[in-house]
Amino acid sequence: MLFLRVISVTPQAKAVQLSPTDKFISLACLHVFLEMFLYRFRYMTHIFAIGGFLGQGRSPSLRRVHMLPTAAIVPLVCFVVLLLAAALCGLAASGHFPIEHRSLLLRTGAGLSALYGSLIVVACSVVIGVVIVVQFVPWFAIVIGGGGALLIAPLVLQMFSDRFVNGRAILMIFALLCTGSTACLFMLILR
Repeated sequence: MLFLRVISVTPQAKAVQLSPTDKFISLACLHVFLEMFLYRFRYMTHIFAIGGFLGQGRSPSLRRVHMLPTAAIVPLVCFVVLLLAAALCGLAASGHFPIEHRSLLLRTGAGLSALYGSLIVVACSVVIGVVIVVQFVPWFAIVIGGGGALLIAPLVLQMFSDRFVNGRAILMIFALLCTGSTACLFMLILR
């Protein structure tokens, strides 16, 4: 004979009690993660100290850089703003594909030119921005800053109203923001 056990679920959330074994396993995983992180940090510090990656071909005073140089902060901020605006423009534009999901304003000639024109401007701005920022900012800062901008973009886009996100204005605003941050990066070359 088959016996069934009925489990009642209450709407109140109960605190989960971890067994000593579970606590030990989670602490061991945390310990392994921290050891890997610290080993990687020590390795990168050693590489910079002996002149690898960024230190090759530079003066001895710059070979021992363990932090982001202060001269690279402004280009990095401009690049992060550029990537954030590009990601927001891409996310806003992705809601208009396929064509059945577009609003009537974006199905006409002016709407199509705003949609595709903003995407072309953003793509060109990102390419130019990457070419410029590589000259001023170390690669690890570019990866961390750019990755953070790409990860936070969906959360930022949720703050805008649906009416605003589905319109033409947001595409133009983010395209102008990309162009402006690329212009700021371009001004760094002229200095």
